[in-house]
Amino acid sequence: MQKVCQEGGACAIKITSSYSAEILRASSIFKETVAIYRSAVTYCVSRINNDWADISTITKAKARFNYTEHLFHSTKANSAKYDFDRFFYKMPTYLRRAAISAALGAVASYRSNHSNWLKNGCKGKEPQLGAERLCMPCFYNKEMYLTGDTPYSAKLKLFVRGDWVWVPVHIKKTDADYLSKRFGGVKPSAPVLERRYGKYFLRFAYQEDV
Repeated sequence: MQKVCQEGGACAIKITSSYSAEILRASSIFKETVAIYRSAVTYCVSRINNDWADISTITKAKARFNYTEHLFHSTKANSAKYDFDRFFYKMPTYLRRAAISAALGAVASYRSNHSNWLKNGCKGKEPQLGAERLCMPCFYNKEMYLTGDTPYSAKLKLFVRGDWVWVPVHIKKTDADYLSKRFGGVKPSAPVLERRYGKYFLRFAYQEDV
């Protein structure tokens, strides 16, 4: 929740709410995509940590991200330091950026915690930078997520049989109806994949002005 006040004393409170919509008949279609995404984050974490001395000197978040992305992704104007593009061939742009962003956050948190541990005389257990990352992918609009032909369907960009393809999925009717009734007219953020009790969900976040 965030409070924003304008001149004259008028205030608006920004409230962020989220809701998970169950994906039906999706016991196995996400396994490859999740495995690749987690592998990409793990790949980036170790290399960002190795280059942290240079990355940490960049204080602005956008500039730091851009510098880090250039380490992993080659373009006509940039030759990447690491072979990310070879190991994660044709990975969608926004999913690659999400992996890099998640890795940056993990390393920054570890470095901060480790620095505080040193300042406190190495008391307690030394912070560790875990190799395995149990994060889940975010499906960014248009590149990774498209609304379906009905209110109870959507299309997701997934890795299936060696390629990234659009896969139709079906949303539980009661969840879709609730989202339409509760948040109708409010644009959601890009949904994040969740897995609970052997089922998969898309978690949507909504920001409203009250």
